[in-house]
Amino acid sequence: MTNKDWLNEIVPEVSQGIKDAIMVAREVNPGATYSVTDQSIELAEADMYMRMRRISSFTEGSLSVKYDLSSLKEQANAIYKLYGDPKYNDGIPKIRSVKL
Repeated sequence: MTNKDWLNEIVPEVSQGIKDAIMVAREVNPGATYSVTDQSIELAEADMYMRMRRISSFTEGSLSVKYDLSSLKEQANAIYKLYGDPKYNDGIPKIRSVKL
């Protein structure tokens, strides 16, 4: 299975154009064989989860799709933290000195 195939399997909801852009940004070779130990593909996966948070829920007939936004964020943050990525958000507010 290639990196591109793997991302298509885990996040079919995200358009291929966005997946391609994320793979370029993370320097992922789409045609390379997928490896769970590849840091760049793992970080691309986290970026996909964060992107999925922007997908709105929808209903068609009896089918209803809604994503657990906090779960997607937690999954992405776990990957970001693992690799020390600057996108990691520990949830602690960043307070800067402000002169009044």
